[in-house]
Amino acid sequence: MSQYATLTDLANLGLPGAMLGNTSETVRSQMLIKASGVADSYIAKRHKLPLVQYGDDLRFNVCAIASFWLLRRSGFNPSNPADAAALQGYTEAMDWLDRVARGLVELANVIDSSPLTEEVAPLVSSEPLIAWSPLLHDDHAY
Repeated sequence: MSQYATLTDLANLGLPGAMLGNTSETVRSQMLIKASGVADSYIAKRHKLPLVQYGDDLRFNVCAIASFWLLRRSGFNPSNPADAAALQGYTEAMDWLDRVARGLVELANVIDSSPLTEEVAPLVSSEPLIAWSPLLHDDHAY
């Protein structure tokens, strides 16, 4: 299972230690692993897992997700501005992962398990198919 951020990353990029209460390092590590798993479910749409290399963008967003989950576990208060900021960070991280999955955002410095293979075709969208009939065109004589 992937883990895109360390406890040190969580301490530097996530919630201040005081907001985490007395959550054990084991629980913090489990949340980082679970947040990385959620990230994998989005990343797998565009890259072959596991990732061999990844950048700070992924690390930061995994920390935002794990931070909110840890805060929610220890007691989330939506009227507290710091808690509301953690929720906003979580929401932004999940939106970012959605954009990664849809190909609107590329992961920085990423090398996946098959670096020489493009896993996805170009993303194409079009209007619904409209029926064509030779009877509707003047270039056919009947």
